[in-house]
Amino acid sequence: MSNTFSVNLSLETLSHSVIKETNLPKGWENIAAKDRSEMPGIMTLIAEYSVLKPLKGIRLSGCQHLTNQTMICIEAYVSLGAEVRWCSSNPLSTVDLAATYLTVKYPDKVTCFAWKGESMDEYWWCIYQTLSWPNNRGPHTLHDDGCSSYIMLHHGVNLEKNFENTGQKGNVKDLEVKLYDGVSMFNLLNKILDKDPKFWHKIAADLIGITEQTTSGVTAFRQFCKKGGVLATVFCANDSITKSKFDNIYGTRQSALDGFMRATDVMAAGKEVVVIGYGQVGRGAAEAFRGLGARVRVTEIDPICALQASMQGYDIVLLEDVVETGDIFITTTGSIKNIRVEHMLKMKDGAILGNIGQGSEEITVEELAAVKDVKKVHLKPYVDKYILPNGNGITILADGRLFNLACATGHPSFVLSTSFCSQILCQIEVAKNLTRKEYDKVLVKLPKIVDEKIAKIHLKHLNAKLTMLTQEQADFMGVSIDGPYKQDNYPY
Repeated sequence: MSNTFSVNLSLETLSHSVIKETNLPKGWENIAAKDRSEMPGIMTLIAEYSVLKPLKGIRLSGCQHLTNQTMICIEAYVSLGAEVRWCSSNPLSTVDLAATYLTVKYPDKVTCFAWKGESMDEYWWCIYQTLSWPNNRGPHTLHDDGCSSYIMLHHGVNLEKNFENTGQKGNVKDLEVKLYDGVSMFNLLNKILDKDPKFWHKIAADLIGITEQTTSGVTAFRQFCKKGGVLATVFCANDSITKSKFDNIYGTRQSALDGFMRATDVMAAGKEVVVIGYGQVGRGAAEAFRGLGARVRVTEIDPICALQASMQGYDIVLLEDVVETGDIFITTTGSIKNIRVEHMLKMKDGAILGNIGQGSEEITVEELAAVKDVKKVHLKPYVDKYILPNGNGITILADGRLFNLACATGHPSFVLSTSFCSQILCQIEVAKNLTRKEYDKVLVKLPKIVDEKIAKIHLKHLNAKLTMLTQEQADFMGVSIDGPYKQDNYPY
């Protein structure tokens, strides 16, 4: 974090934004207009729902990378009637002027707690402020990424229950799911407990639903469900085909290269690139580097994913067999400890490591820094070289966090339009639960017909023309002329 920007991490619930840049440069409305033009799905939903305002009266707390694209999504929420408090789901991913734009344009509707380069204490404080509404109220809905804000709410409620029964405060050992920095979170939760031992119960009282953006977030919610349940219905926007098969693959395919090029200025052609994981994100990363002429190897635990990668022409290898020869290592799994100290100490001079999966523990950067005789040399923002005891130097991007967001600005607008359409439509469904109570506290996803609607909207922007079924063909296939055209379990 910049030495010229500091924040008083007060537990008082703030009614104003806390952002780094308070002055909006001229021309930013033009930048917003450019992003809107590349997000046809969101603009279509605004046109369709802005009069009806299905989110009117909804207090929406959002936790996702505050980039230009997220800025347009937040505009949509405001157009549909919501009041919004927002923070970033990663300490390094905020585009500061996007936060400024929202604060300046919607001072009575949007409150932001986000800036690029937050410390972990600041990161959790921003989430706390986003969840905490004035007058001891909480959000009706969460827009989450990586389960980042829900984790704090869930553990806050459990901590208060445990404290009431045992008198014991929270500890990182109490985590129900793996968290990237649980110590800072529990430090803050215990301070809140001292101030108000029923705070999180008040915040959770109004919660009617959650929408989740990422694979790792859905995985965390499933773990919560197995270990006692969730506090509200979870709509898995990530499980929509127009999110998982587009954002995860095609968004990664572009933003991985964007972040890598901006950070390193290194030519990828001819290099040996090792992609850890061949899920949707891994596929996008592998395609990206192969397209530049790199020799791509893949490591994978899942035999089906490994077979798919092999059929695409990638060598399926063990990390241990390529750790000394690889030039570039990209982790994509959303898991932990994929590249460990014992791997990094064997790497060649000039090797580059980056994570585009989730969180900060796919590469054990802190453990490497603690090794005797390892020296850290700062090259430029979010790019550091580690001199190993044998004299080799390896470069790690973004401290092991998402380098496509820290070193660049994340996925392009068009592909995020498909993702955010899923989130917005999920939020509209959640809002219905405020009065109808249609959904139980389980994980659900949007119907197939909605996925197809999102795809159709974006096809128009690409000047694509869909073939129409005849009634005879539709009857033969057992589908409606208007869709859905596939069964719910169709894998695409």
